[in-house]
Amino acid sequence: MEKAQQEPEQGISICQKISAAQREDDCLLLLMEQYLRTSITQTEALCQALTEPANHDECYFRLAEYSKKKRFCSQAGRFQTDCSLHLFSRELFRSKASSYQTVEALAADFDIEPSSIEGETVIYRHLLSLETPLPILKCQDLPNPDACQRAAQGLYLDRLRYAHSHNQFPCQELGDLDHSNTPILLHEYQKMAQEECP
Repeated sequence: MEKAQQEPEQGISICQKISAAQREDDCLLLLMEQYLRTSITQTEALCQALTEPANHDECYFRLAEYSKKKRFCSQAGRFQTDCSLHLFSRELFRSKASSYQTVEALAADFDIEPSSIEGETVIYRHLLSLETPLPILKCQDLPNPDACQRAAQGLYLDRLRYAHSHNQFPCQELGDLDHSNTPILLHEYQKMAQEECP
């Protein structure tokens, strides 16, 4: 395995000479990080050479993530949906898309069904994350208000946890963590405030 790392251009063929499939895969996986930094083509060849399905799927997921190329997600087997969602989330963050119609069009580019549980979660969290305080009232104008409110609840809880972990939990002026007396957000705030506020 060390020889494969020392001679990366010959790495795949060196690894394939190792007996036992798992040892061969272990050798190839050691090369993956090196290949990701230098050659997408070599990394794809490495992924194809992996014999264990879990390793093969993980390799393609990592290749898609590193290269930012969604075409590799289709090869990621059991990680295909997660891979597509991950790249879609990155694109949403990068694009700063702010309308449901724009986000819906991007979802189609990544083979994400906007009305799926996963699609709704990513879409609504993104749209809500663009503003502070959390604009939960906008959920009423979106295709699935209930799913939007669940996404808002999760996002609000993430923001509360972040404030807690940075010793910035608001006990008086809520500022960016204002819950607008929305029951689901108020509930999350009150649960955490019981522990945080004297």
